[in-house]
Amino acid sequence: MSFYLTNYFIVFLILSSFSFEAYAKNKIDAQIHDIPPWGFVNEKTGNVEGIYIDIIKELQKRTDIQFNIMAIPLKRVTRSLSTGETDFSILFERNDFKDVVVNLGPVMKMNIYLIRKEGALDYNRMLITRGEEEIADKIIEYLDLKGIVKDYTLDHPTNILLLKNNRADLAILVGDDLLSDVDHKLPGFICEVIEVKSAFAFIHEESKFNKPEITDKIINTLDNMWKDGFIKKNNARAFNTTAKCLIKNRIAPEL
Repeated sequence: MSFYLTNYFIVFLILSSFSFEAYAKNKIDAQIHDIPPWGFVNEKTGNVEGIYIDIIKELQKRTDIQFNIMAIPLKRVTRSLSTGETDFSILFERNDFKDVVVNLGPVMKMNIYLIRKEGALDYNRMLITRGEEEIADKIIEYLDLKGIVKDYTLDHPTNILLLKNNRADLAILVGDDLLSDVDHKLPGFICEVIEVKSAFAFIHEESKFNKPEITDKIINTLDNMWKDGFIKKNNARAFNTTAKCLIKNRIAPEL
């Protein structure tokens, strides 16, 4: 009897170890992915990860076009705007951050993702996506960006604001209902619309990718990735909520 009990106990321990390992991995994955999905550096592995990184990697594989992927470190700063007291002091406390991405959420919170680089803060590298227009106005006024920002509306989640002189070469939006209220007047960008519920691609006019044979290849490949279910499957977390962007840029060319 004790022999059987011992065996059952050993089997139980083995199964428990697998279960715990899976639980720990899922928990770590959940923590890692609790940040913007367009790309970040996993500090434990050093790898660039994210749901949309998977999409871009697939795009690279299918087109044989190699994009440098935007990478955002896991560490981030959150400032609450719910009281109406806008505190941007964090932007000026450090001088070793060059690039900033500001994401305005529907619950009046502002997440500032700071990318560690040498040099001073460069406001022309700022992206503001998804938020209340009056909050965006506050930010633009506070940072003295009037006259730099061109043609923006932030009353719809799928709108994206790119500031003048932004150095991104390629921005891709994927998600649901993208044609409803998107501002096509992105400064310096050429907008290619595939179809409703498919994808947008914004190619910078100075980009080396701004060639008909390349842009057509990107657009057609994205379209196929949507039709064969790749984008739908990998876009599940953000699908039908907020269109995110994938940006091929020079923020982290060493990656």
